[in-house]
Amino acid sequence: MILQTTNGYPEILLLARCNVDLFYKTADWLEEKMNISFLKKPMDSNNIVWEFPFEGAVMVLRYNPLGGIAFCPGDFGQSKGHIALKKLAESLGNY
Repeated sequence: MILQTTNGYPEILLLARCNVDLFYKTADWLEEKMNISFLKKPMDSNNIVWEFPFEGAVMVLRYNPLGGIAFCPGDFGQSKGHIALKKLAESLGNY
């Protein structure tokens, strides 16, 4: 896990440049182990952006073939999202 702000908002990079199959495995693991329920599952030809509630904020699990798999706040950097992102990182550290 790498915490970065290269896109102008905080995000947790889980895996850089990886196959889309790893995105789906990651999403399945989050549903099983952390009881995360994805609300919206939009995707276009290159990006997958799934929203889920966490600690009172909307978070995003994102996949891009060049950028990999990452979490970011759904509000892209507002304070509520920052707090939830920090708690998400702490929760992931427990596994």
